[in-house]
Amino acid sequence: MDEIEEDEVHARMMELLEGCGDVCDTSIEGVESKFFPRISKEVDCAGLWGNAAIDKARPAGPAPEMSPAMREHFSYGGRVALLRYDGAPYALLDNPYVNAPAQLPEWSEEMIDAWALQCLEGSLRGGYGEQDTAMVLEGLRRMPSIPGGHVLVIGSERPWLEACVLAAGARHVTTLEYGAVRCTHPQVDTLVPGEMGAMFLNGSLTTFDAVASFSSVEHTGLGRYGDGLNPWGDLQTIARAWCVTRAGGGMLLGVPNRGGDRVEWNAHRNYGPVMYSHLAANWDQDQRLDHGIGQSNQRVHLFRKPGKQVSDFTPPK
Repeated sequence: MDEIEEDEVHARMMELLEGCGDVCDTSIEGVESKFFPRISKEVDCAGLWGNAAIDKARPAGPAPEMSPAMREHFSYGGRVALLRYDGAPYALLDNPYVNAPAQLPEWSEEMIDAWALQCLEGSLRGGYGEQDTAMVLEGLRRMPSIPGGHVLVIGSERPWLEACVLAAGARHVTTLEYGAVRCTHPQVDTLVPGEMGAMFLNGSLTTFDAVASFSSVEHTGLGRYGDGLNPWGDLQTIARAWCVTRAGGGMLLGVPNRGGDRVEWNAHRNYGPVMYSHLAANWDQDQRLDHGIGQSNQRVHLFRKPGKQVSDFTPPK
């Protein structure tokens, strides 16, 4: 990497760190909790949602290699293994659709309703097969803030998770997704990050009763989907979600969780006790579904936002 490229990477990291504070400090240690240490962090919600650099797409072209200047941060100061994804030994994964139409850009009411029924019947394949979908539905049914609630879904190539959230009794779903989606279901709306950020800053964004994400945030900041390289992308995403969840609200989170902490470039992250502690900072650990893990290799964890937190926020006016 030449001097000009190093300067560009340094400038990029400085932009990403604006408003991030504790969220991007991966040296903070936690205290013993149910499944992994629990970490408390001060959160600058306006700073996170107002930082457009977090949502900036990477330059057009092939998927990027990990920048040497970022390795220290992706590895949590050497505590996280950095590996090459064994499913793509010769070519990095490259499915860019940041600031472009989503993989499935049209979501119809009929499709979502049909999938919701299949989710209830146990026949919906979703993203990874019936077994994983059933695990997700069980997790949603264990969350008291889902029935009648407004739920934020983070990351959806196809609206199978939205369908299951509705099947579990939610009143409304808002999906946050890189790519633009047109949805005709009256109980589902979709936003790209820039839109949601603008709504947060002008005070028009609702406070959600719950958050759900499955097989999404582990990719954030790896460039696989056209997103800009960001060692803290996953942490910023969940911290932003914490900002817009009401006190007492729940979070269902499914990310790779087998074995130790590692980044498998550029496919995904795998969360051991170090990385999961930072990903779920400020959330109380509630339940873990240890059975029924299917082909996704992901375990569902349930969290709850405490009624009184480090820095509960009031949406800006």
